[in-house]
Parts: sequence; structure tokens; C-alpha cells
Amino acid sequence: MRVRRANIKGDARRNYLNSLVDSGQPTNRRPEDLADSLSHEHRRAAGIVHPSLMGGEYLPDCLRGEVEIARIMMASATRDVQSIRARPLPPGNRRIRYRVVDEYNAEYTLDRSYSLRPLTLVALTRLMERAWYEGNYQRLVVGFLEFSADCGADADAYRHFLTISSDVHPELSACHEERIERWYRRWQAQRE
Repeated sequence: MRVRRANIKGDARRNYLNSLVDSGQPTNRRPEDLADSLSHEHRRAAGIVHPSLMGGEYLPDCLRGEVEIARIMMASATRDVQSIRARPLPPGNRRIRYRVVDEYNAEYTLDRSYSLRPLTLVALTRLMERAWYEGNYQRLVVGFLEFSADCGADADAYRHFLTISSDVHPELSACHEERIERWYRRWQAQRE
């Protein structure tokens, strides 16, 4: 069975199915395991087993034609997720629209919300680093780390707090790991 994984909201379900597909194992699972969204009852049951199984399950549903192009998962108790999404605009309008959503309905502002072509790795990284909201921090990756460190969080522990992934640009993860390490070295140097 071919599994469309891009819009499965739950991080644990998505990672499990990715591991099955990547290893060539059959994905003969219950239909609800393969669905983009879990029902309220299944989400509740997952949270009872362990709160980390709720990560991503409370993201808003994708709009028609929308796909997730990148994901930021936090190593919090409930594995909070931010989803970067793209969708083509109606026929006749060749643009692709982008947005960022999370499980708390935060309003994100993007400096580039449209493009004529799919984003390159560099453009996607730039979009993520320039996104902001009227909350505690600006910029999705480094901004979160700066905010956390400024609030007294252990920066050493936080350098592994975020996991960035993309089915569109698999190299996005390694790119952000390098960015996080550069941030950490700068942060450490400022503290000395």
C-alpha cells in the first residue's frame, strides 16, 4: 500500500510510517493510522498513552490542495509542532501561497507569502527564519532559541530541542543543525 505521508499531522504516526516505508516494510495499518487527522477519540487515546503522542495531532487541517513542505518539532512534553505549508492558488493564478501554522492557532507573518515556483532550500530556510508572530519570539528556529536562552533556559540542552524536517528538501534538517550549532557557539562566546 502506498502511503501519502506529507499531510499526516501526528509526528509519532508520521515518523513510524516513514520508518516502515523507508525500510520497505508493509504499511498494512488501520485506516485511522494512515489518515491525515485523527478523530477526537483517537487523539484523546494517544494522549492518555503518552503526551508526546499528541505532537502535531492538533495542527489545523490542510486547506484544499495544501501540503506540508517543512516541519519544526519541539522536544516538549507534548511534542509541539509548527508546520510550513504550500498550496497553489486557483487556476489562472500561477502563484504558490505559503503559511505557517501551529497547534495553538498563532498568527504568523511571512515576509514572502507567495512565489511563482516552489521554494528552493535557501528560500525555504529564509522563509522560516524571517517568519514572526506577535508572541514571545520572532523567527522560527534561531528566534525561538534566543528567546529560550534569554529566559534562562539551558542553551546547551536547547540546541537539541528542535527537529526540523522536510519531505521536499530532506537536506533542510542538516542545514538547520548547522545553523543551530553556529547560534550555540555565538551564544556561548557572548556568555564568556
